[in-house]
Amino acid sequence: VGSSESEKQAGLRLVEMGDAMVARIGQDLPPNLVGEARRVPGCVSVVSVAVETDAKGKSEASQVSVSVRGTADARVAGGMLAMLVEGLEGQPADAVLRVDAEE
Repeated sequence: VGSSESEKQAGLRLVEMGDAMVARIGQDLPPNLVGEARRVPGCVSVVSVAVETDAKGKSEASQVSVSVRGTADARVAGGMLAMLVEGLEGQPADAVLRVDAEE
């Protein structure tokens, strides 16, 4: 992951986060949530992300919550996915839409 001790610790923490997510929610997504449309483009690892909402009957994006799940074939990528899941899970849709992927 890196050559300095802090980089190694950060890499280890990512692996631990990914392992904890797999232990909590499982490794595999249901078949209806897997496919090329959900695969993260440009990623060397095979990473799939599924986002669902509870929008039924709600008219405002601030009332809609987001549910994020995913799977990764590499442990470090799984850790990055775990950070994404933990950061977005349960957040209002309008807040998620404001996230700048480039930052």
